[in-house]
Amino acid sequence: MHGGVDVYAAHASVRIDAEFGGKGRFRMKTSYPLEFWTDTNHRELGLTIDEIREQIDALDDELLKIFNRRAALALAIGEIKKTEGRAVYDPNREQNIFDRMQASNPGPLDNGAIVRLYERVIDETRRLERIRTKGE
Repeated sequence: MHGGVDVYAAHASVRIDAEFGGKGRFRMKTSYPLEFWTDTNHRELGLTIDEIREQIDALDDELLKIFNRRAALALAIGEIKKTEGRAVYDPNREQNIFDRMQASNPGPLDNGAIVRLYERVIDETRRLERIRTKGE
C-alpha cells in the first residue's frame, strides 16, 4: 500500500494507493479544509468512525515508512560522523529542526506538542545511531 498526506495552509489531502496481488488497484483521494479535521464537518459529509479510522490507519502506515526512512538517513549520518570523529549529539541541529517545524506548523497540534513529538523521534534515532556506531 502506498499513500501520502499533503497539508497546505488551508487544505489537507490524503492519498491511498493499494495493489491487491496484481488483481486490481484501488485509489482514493480525499481533500478537506483543515478545519474539517477539528470541527464536526465529518458528520455533514456522512463519514463514519470506521471511514475516518481507515484514513488514520493509512496515515499511520505512511508515518511508519517515514519514521524508518528517517532512521535510515540518521544512520547514514552516524557513519559519516564516526569517520569524521564527530559527536552523535548536535544540539544546534536539533534546535533548528524544532524551530523549522514550529514555523511550519499549521495546527491543530500546538507547537509544544510538535516539539515533544520531534524530541521523541530524534531521541530514538540518536539511540539507534549510538547502538549501530558502537557495535561496529
